[in-house]
Amino acid sequence: MKKYCVICGGKFHAKGLCQKHYLAERGKLEHVRARHKLANEKYRENNLERVRKLGRAAMRRRREANPEKVRAISAEWRQRNIEKARLINAAWAKANPEKIRIKIANRAAAKRGGGGKLSKDLTARLLLLQKNKCAICHCKFVEVKPTLDHVLPLKLGGKNEDSNIQLLCGSCNSRKCAKHPVDFMQANGFLL
Repeated sequence: MKKYCVICGGKFHAKGLCQKHYLAERGKLEHVRARHKLANEKYRENNLERVRKLGRAAMRRRREANPEKVRAISAEWRQRNIEKARLINAAWAKANPEKIRIKIANRAAAKRGGGGKLSKDLTARLLLLQKNKCAICHCKFVEVKPTLDHVLPLKLGGKNEDSNIQLLCGSCNSRKCAKHPVDFMQANGFLL
């Protein structure tokens, strides 16, 4: 017959109590807690990388489980640390220009009613597909910076989707503007 703690129903230790309640009755619980705290600190020092990794995973799980709470805490922190938040955001934007470019394109399309969203790795995929060249003049993107262009412009009913995007050099993009792709290519002598 198994015995259980009469207070909490936990695993039996002695005198009808679990170890926690047994030590508490004897007045030794604080001593045990202090010993555990020291052991935990020593473990953290010896296994810092593992603790950090597990901590990040736990934080990710908490964020996924409580998104509203995390948003509220983040907003409160930003209100208290406005200048620090600006510096962090500026550093992130500088390190991630492609993500900023896609965010701006998604926002502009939403304002115009184009619907849809562009994926974050779109520019990298298009660079591979287009062999690092402009879709119209075929200049290399080593010399010029690529720009995102809607094949069928939003003004003419095009969607803001990955399948409706191409990379153009700045001069081709400004020449194309909001023209229909067939009309533009015919005017430039590419199509009959």
